[in-house]
Amino acid sequence: MTRKKWLAIGFTGILLLGLIAAALFFIPGAPFYQEEAPKQYSYASWEMQYESIEEMAAESDLIVEGIVTSQRVNRIQSVVFTISTVEITETISGEVFETVEVSQTGGVDGDYIIYPIYGAPLMEIGDEYILYLTEPDEEGVRGIAAGNQGIGKIVRDGDEKTILPFGEEDGRKLLGVTPEAEPSSTMALCTGETLFDNHWEENGCTWDNGTAITYHFCDAISAAPASFESAIATGFNNWNGVTDQISIQRTYSSSSAKVTTKLGDFGANGWSGIWLKTTRPGGNRLESAIIQFNTYYHETSETSYWKSVACHEMGHNMGLNHTEPGGPCDCTRYTLDSIMLDPGEILGARGIDTPQENDIRMVQEIYENN
Repeated sequence: MTRKKWLAIGFTGILLLGLIAAALFFIPGAPFYQEEAPKQYSYASWEMQYESIEEMAAESDLIVEGIVTSQRVNRIQSVVFTISTVEITETISGEVFETVEVSQTGGVDGDYIIYPIYGAPLMEIGDEYILYLTEPDEEGVRGIAAGNQGIGKIVRDGDEKTILPFGEEDGRKLLGVTPEAEPSSTMALCTGETLFDNHWEENGCTWDNGTAITYHFCDAISAAPASFESAIATGFNNWNGVTDQISIQRTYSSSSAKVTTKLGDFGANGWSGIWLKTTRPGGNRLESAIIQFNTYYHETSETSYWKSVACHEMGHNMGLNHTEPGGPCDCTRYTLDSIMLDPGEILGARGIDTPQENDIRMVQEIYENN
């Protein structure tokens, strides 16, 4: 064989190796060759938060320890739920069963993906958990107390059993127990920059500057009482004028909507509203979103409550995470003024249904640096 043929074969081999390496780099899920994609979440308005394990236990229909043996999905409107079958290893309270089915928000239904709620990751097959559960629905499926509070992960080492926090991303601890007394004399409340820096944060998703966020109501909302529709629209529109980079507008055309708004009874899953996002490939730039309201906990006639929930969910759509109590000072949910606290927990009682000072400041900073 001539030297030229050897060179040609050698060049072809190098080219093929290069193409294979490039293919591996771009194949989703290919190990080692590509960076891990950033975690994606949905964001919810949690309906409640228990003050203690005792309170949560008293309101739970069943408390068990068990191992997840299988999972299936159930899609209702735009929301996918993962239903885990748990083989019970110990019943702490309630009727004794061999297995129980537990629903969590999020999952994959074919090509349709709903990300788990921030602070409420999905259970995994083979892992063991302690679960505080609601009463079963008509199909016998139960929810986790307060959506993400009534769960802890069990790790065993021989005869030793350790219960670990599960879903701490938003500050909620093991079994959701974060005791908060009134401000004490030994620790001062945060103020000024300390207050802002320790309690307000973004969720990492933004619209292009100059976007008119158009929202559309589905038929179920249009069929609800006019006062409900007005409350949702007012909650959304309360974000207008917060920044000159983004505007909020209603559209009566579903095809032109950036945000589709839906309504339904999704059962005792812990949330009264949820924001589901679609981002462009390769980043967290928003392309569209769905805001879904759950009427399981509140009637549509409770307009002041729904106005708060709507404003809260549009706050996620503007780029905000939850405003969290705790931190290096004595700020509790009773002393923080923010629409990004959980509506069912405190907003309705305090009548907050508009963005507060630091909510506005956070959005302005997000879009100034967008």
